[in-house]
Amino acid sequence: MSTPITASTYNNLRDRLNLVMGLGSTGYGQTLLSSAVQSGETFTLAMWDNLRTDLLKTRQHQTGVSEAGNLATVTTSTDISTALVTQYDAFTTLITTNQRLIANNQGTVESLVSGVRTLAWNGVLTHTVTVTFANTLQARYFFNAGGQIRFAASRAGAAATTKDTDWTNILSSMGTLYMNYNTTGFLAGGSGTGSARGFYNLTTSYQTLYVKGSSVYAYTENDYNIAARVDNATNPSIVTFKIEFRDDDLGNRPIPAPPPPYGPKIDETVTGTLTSTVSMFRPSGANVSVTGPAATQTTIT
Repeated sequence: MSTPITASTYNNLRDRLNLVMGLGSTGYGQTLLSSAVQSGETFTLAMWDNLRTDLLKTRQHQTGVSEAGNLATVTTSTDISTALVTQYDAFTTLITTNQRLIANNQGTVESLVSGVRTLAWNGVLTHTVTVTFANTLQARYFFNAGGQIRFAASRAGAAATTKDTDWTNILSSMGTLYMNYNTTGFLAGGSGTGSARGFYNLTTSYQTLYVKGSSVYAYTENDYNIAARVDNATNPSIVTFKIEFRDDDLGNRPIPAPPPPYGPKIDETVTGTLTSTVSMFRPSGANVSVTGPAATQTTIT
């Protein structure tokens, strides 16, 4: 004889799922089909259908494939047994364990801003990008569901100097960078030094998220870096990124060096077209869809 399934057992499953998928500060911001069952209320087929649909949508957002074969369908002839509830419980635990996971096919890459500079430069250039969500909850939904802010940069045009070539190599080898809820790093094929800092680790003061330096001896002082801060440490809805192209090289003597007196060191300017782009990876699609932020920028100066 099966053990009767109580409303509290069903509600426990749904409440745990709601913390991942639902409208609270830890969730993806989605409205569940399923609803809580009142004590003594008779279970209906629709209740289990809705809970199964919510569970599948959440897990498929995490894996990117159909999970229908991993969760039993309840029919009019199904025995709502302890075994079935155990399966649903394990599936809910799997979702909770992987609550910040998103599959690559469950989001879209969308442009935010792009800054371009064509004037020759030396020293430090700064590209400031401000990303604004409608409110704190929308920001949390975006990052909770696996959203990312992404960065890339390039130098194009004929290389007038070896420093031009070096900056081209720095920016191309770092690839595409991302900041998610707790990490800043680079996508496959990129390089550099990221950090264990993401949206939930930011404060109202700038913190360095990523650095990519030169591997050429004459230009080891030079690097590309990203720092970020939020508008409010407790309830942030705005993230400001300070993207710097730091040409801190003070010059080098020619190789081979001439005999003394050496004369002034040579510090070349950087030429060509410098581009700094910021985009987002927005959770989207039939399973989970969130609203992304708007963005503004300063010129690269």
